[in-house]
Amino acid sequence: MKLDHDCVRETLLSIEENELTTEYRMITLLKNPRLDQFSPDIIFHVLQTLESAGFIRGEEIKLPGGNFNFVIKEMTWQGHAFLDNIRDDAVWKEVNELSSKFESVSLNVLAETAASLLKERLGN
Repeated sequence: MKLDHDCVRETLLSIEENELTTEYRMITLLKNPRLDQFSPDIIFHVLQTLESAGFIRGEEIKLPGGNFNFVIKEMTWQGHAFLDNIRDDAVWKEVNELSSKFESVSLNVLAETAASLLKERLGN
């Protein structure tokens, strides 16, 4: 399954919006209107990828009947840094425009591109 970068951004924004005083499950995340445009399978794949990339801490839970759920424990420092770089709508739009010129772009490249755009706008 191809990673949906818009879903990555919206998922991170949704996680950030929830007060993580305790862990919560993907089923709670699915109730966030930000994610209405994405299927549960795409969101599950994004959560797996964010966890393996070190952007969130979480765990996959196998449910009876062969289904899966995902427990989100927290967003990591790396996840917050990535989100801070892609949070601004104008920056995200420009990052998407630049990355659309290529067949595939990794999350690390997206983060670096967003950071470069922000530095440029800040005059660094």
